[in-house]
Amino acid sequence: MTNASVGLLAKTGRAVAIVVTGDARTPALLERRALVLWSNEEASTQQPFHRVMELPWPRALAAAEAGVREIERLALEELRALVSDLAARGIGVTAAGVVGSLGKDPGSIGNPHIRAHAAEGQLYRRVLERAAAELGLPCATFPA
Repeated sequence: MTNASVGLLAKTGRAVAIVVTGDARTPALLERRALVLWSNEEASTQQPFHRVMELPWPRALAAAEAGVREIERLALEELRALVSDLAARGIGVTAAGVVGSLGKDPGSIGNPHIRAHAAEGQLYRRVLERAAAELGLPCATFPA
């Protein structure tokens, strides 16, 4: 089996996955894939904090929770499918790296629209980190 690492760039509602093998001096790109982190069937997964941005922050967190849980499930499903597809081709994923927002606590941001963007940026990074952990992949996180 060939060992590989997956790099994940967190975006709103999606992630870009890059699968590489080799070492730092001679990396080889094996695959690039989009991971979809929202659902047409579940509206709460589409910009979950924008939908509730006018609420006070604690209420917005509670109101977005169902969408956040579904996004977490989608992230795990998408990453699991990628790892499984690679394994079927004899490629074992041994680690993950996530690039995404590491900003300050969104609750400290006064402007509701900016707060929603910050919260969603952190959400998509966090769900990818959790999906990697759930799959037993060591994971490093990097700022965008």
